[in-house]
Amino acid sequence: MSAVDRLISNEVLSEFLATLDEYAEKAKELYKRKLTDKDINASYKLFNSVETTVKRGDDEFIVTINLEDYWKDVEDGKEPGDPPSIGKLISWIRIKPVIPYADSRGRLPTEKQLAFLIWRKIDEKGTDGRHVLAETVDELNRYYLPKLQQALDRDFARFSYEIDTYIGS
Repeated sequence: MSAVDRLISNEVLSEFLATLDEYAEKAKELYKRKLTDKDINASYKLFNSVETTVKRGDDEFIVTINLEDYWKDVEDGKEPGDPPSIGKLISWIRIKPVIPYADSRGRLPTEKQLAFLIWRKIDEKGTDGRHVLAETVDELNRYYLPKLQQALDRDFARFSYEIDTYIGS
């Protein structure tokens, strides 16, 4: 195997790739922990959907976090005028559970009425984003970017030593 082939192989970048795999696994763990800490686990659908992968391109490595489709609504919130369906709200009310307050005459809303009240508030005011993914990435990057750089430096130093040894023999 040539030096160039070894340079782009997993063999030369072994410490860097191991650290990148660790980053991906920690991303999954940290995101799930933040969902739990912020009580964003009504159905655990988003929590259970979290998967991470490390992909290697020609000149880059990409860590991908795969999530349920509605992750963006959790992350960034919903704009006024874009409420979820009543059916989704009813499901959420059942799972969460949402406990309604009585009105001034002591009446409690039905499940459907409660879903409509929530729908109307989201339609008028939207929802705030929880920024769980952004916080996860920021926290991981603060710790792992220097660690990835150090791993890369050690991998290249080891490879450079091997080249020097090969040329010198």
